[in-house]
Amino acid sequence: MLGASTRVTNLDRRSLQDYAFARCSEKTGIKNATINNEQATINACLRYSYDEGLTNIQQLKFDVLPVEDQLDRRQRATFTPEQFAKLKDVMQRYVLEQNISHEVRLLRQMVRHYILVSAETMMRFGELRQIQWRSVGEPFVKEDSRGNAHKLIKPRIQIISAPLMVKR
Repeated sequence: MLGASTRVTNLDRRSLQDYAFARCSEKTGIKNATINNEQATINACLRYSYDEGLTNIQQLKFDVLPVEDQLDRRQRATFTPEQFAKLKDVMQRYVLEQNISHEVRLLRQMVRHYILVSAETMMRFGELRQIQWRSVGEPFVKEDSRGNAHKLIKPRIQIISAPLMVKR
């Protein structure tokens, strides 16, 4: 693989073609999904470098590894109703703990709301930080595969990304 002294301008499309093999050799038990994500991150950085004129190649050639898990990759893991009820109970006790100042209680209440909204909606950290009341749409009802009705909302969130600073 490449070393710390390797310059981006010296790379060619096949410079890291053996990346997956090298990663598996250096760390046992690493999952293919992890290696695929690392390769995607490397290529995203390289695309940015290309757009900024720092290199002459847009991406490296990597072998995409098969992902061995049985989970539906489109769906995030969620809490069971029992786990969510326990989380709500623990967070309530956290806020109502005795002998804490009003300021600490207020801070804990905000943390509680943040965690519960995150757990209920499965929103990512950046999405939660940007949500505002105007982001909340009108509720609607949708049935799941078992015929159970769920009241839902569709948030309208515009993700604002900060520019990446690169030293030239």
